[in-house]
Amino acid sequence: MKKIHLAFCLLFIYISVSAQKHEPVHTKKDRRDFQGYTIRLLPSTEGTYGYVILKDNELLAHQSRNPFTFSTGGLKSKEDAFKVAQWQIEQLKNKQPVTATMTASGKRKLPPVLLQKIKSQHNAMSFSNQRLPRKVAADLHILVTY
Repeated sequence: MKKIHLAFCLLFIYISVSAQKHEPVHTKKDRRDFQGYTIRLLPSTEGTYGYVILKDNELLAHQSRNPFTFSTGGLKSKEDAFKVAQWQIEQLKNKQPVTATMTASGKRKLPPVLLQKIKSQHNAMSFSNQRLPRKVAADLHILVTY
């Protein structure tokens, strides 16, 4: 009987500790400057995180969903959100708006006319809730459960 009581106590402690892992987003603390861009974290549903990317106070990208599964919950950790945002900034700096030209599978491209229009408007365009290929998660060492 004592073993069962001890097991329940340990289970209760484990659940309590696990529930406390989520850190709230602090507007001043949870932001980074990266290569001339500003990344700000956003709270998302289910205790997850999203982000916005700004350049000179102009919104370039807004990501509140998980970019790999496209579920309403964002990324599991703050560090994962920063990694994805930094990857996206590198794509923006290289003039490769991967998120705007790929479909959900990451393989099919948009029609050439529409692709050219997106590329011509790239500098004046902001992206919202992009879907990224699973390979990006693997490259960034982000664990994603599908």
